[in-house]
Amino acid sequence: MESIEEHGSDLVILSIRKNSKQLDGLTVAQQLRRWDVKLPLAFVSDCSDYAIHGYSVQALNFLVKPVKVADAAQLLGMVLDSGRHHSAAITVVSERVTLRVPVASILYAESKRNRIVIHTSNQDIPTYMPLSRLEASGGGIASMSSELLG
Repeated sequence: MESIEEHGSDLVILSIRKNSKQLDGLTVAQQLRRWDVKLPLAFVSDCSDYAIHGYSVQALNFLVKPVKVADAAQLLGMVLDSGRHHSAAITVVSERVTLRVPVASILYAESKRNRIVIHTSNQDIPTYMPLSRLEASGGGIASMSSELLG
């Protein structure tokens, strides 16, 4: 939960298990809902009897195991269509100013020596931040770094 609170999330999928002594997904969903009323939530379980409980926390969907690819794709489409997802972003320090740059706005990035220039749809952002710090800032830059920054 701390990671979600710190970095945000586009979707949280929680498990509901019968007779589990562990913290169950519904309890976690209630805690998350108190923190963020717009956070997209979904449940997965091997028992469809629990589906009704998802309404109490405004879950987007309830998936029954084994999850079919079409059902997972439908859930992801619901998240995108709902507009309730958080925009993935990276934090960049450029010219002593901290900026939050939406990943979707990044066209490409180039690296020359110790300088990285992130080219977005509306500006070029120079930074001397080490790549490892950009990766740690979130928003999927780690998976993008090898493709974008070579």
